[in-house]
Amino acid sequence: MGAWYRSNTLVMILLLSLLIATVSSQNSTSSGPSGFEVAFAIVGGLFGVIIIVAAFLLILLGICVFFGLVPFNKFFCCYD
Repeated sequence: MGAWYRSNTLVMILLLSLLIATVSSQNSTSSGPSGFEVAFAIVGGLFGVIIIVAAFLLILLGICVFFGLVPFNKFFCCYD
């Protein structure tokens, strides 16, 4: 249930940013960034944060396995 909720939230954020991009690009006549540029910046920033957090968690897991704080078999299912 948790994974479904997270993926559904990500899809909703993507759709919301696309909606913001469409609305702001229709009524923008200024020389600022277009709505699609803003939306891509938001989505790219979100994916960047997700990648950084995932990398940090993997490094933390590796440190815990290295020092024996977490049993290796629990995560990687190496049953003999």
